[in-house]
Amino acid sequence: MSTRFLQRSLLNAVCASLIKEPNFSSGDSRSKTIVDLVNQLAKTTPEFILKLALYLRDDLNIRTTANFLLALASVHTECRPYLKLYVPATVRLPSDWIEVAKLVKKIPGRDIAGLPSALRNALEIKFQQFDEFSLAKYNKEKSVAKRNARDRESDMLSDSDDGGHVLETLKQMVRCLHIGTPVYHVMCLTGKRYPLDREEFHKSGLPGEFDDQRAG
Repeated sequence: MSTRFLQRSLLNAVCASLIKEPNFSSGDSRSKTIVDLVNQLAKTTPEFILKLALYLRDDLNIRTTANFLLALASVHTECRPYLKLYVPATVRLPSDWIEVAKLVKKIPGRDIAGLPSALRNALEIKFQQFDEFSLAKYNKEKSVAKRNARDRESDMLSDSDDGGHVLETLKQMVRCLHIGTPVYHVMCLTGKRYPLDREEFHKSGLPGEFDDQRAG
């Protein structure tokens, strides 16, 4: 089959998500078709896959399928040089940021538990672009904690990387990717308190001047 035919077939398969997105968790027939086409195109036109993901998110407002294409691209060596460009451009919301990482783990036939290094780097670049308000809006740490308290078996069902990190909340993602900046955003998400004194403030790496009214 020609490259053009494969590209057209992938375009048709993903654009069908305008009607209904595939269930990528169950591995239905359409998601398997997408995986197969991406596997073939990654060898010849890897950037096309990432351009298509951006088109889906930008022009068609198709969220999960676009994120799944990013996840699929990340496991192909040929696609990885383009991740730093296309992942930050395609991922719009903190919820997308988490979903891309979770979808990597749903790719059929993938034996490695951790996230590819190129994807980790691209996700870290995107994190720098989120503002305080969007991170606060999508910070679901409390609701996830309450849900897990009701269901103690949730730890066994959660997506985790080889370091044992679960990928359900922004806090868990920050820890999994070892993100340290912006310092204030990381402190808010991980639940760290404002420094007690000027010495702690300077050690923390926070910008600006120490505010003793916020201490502790």
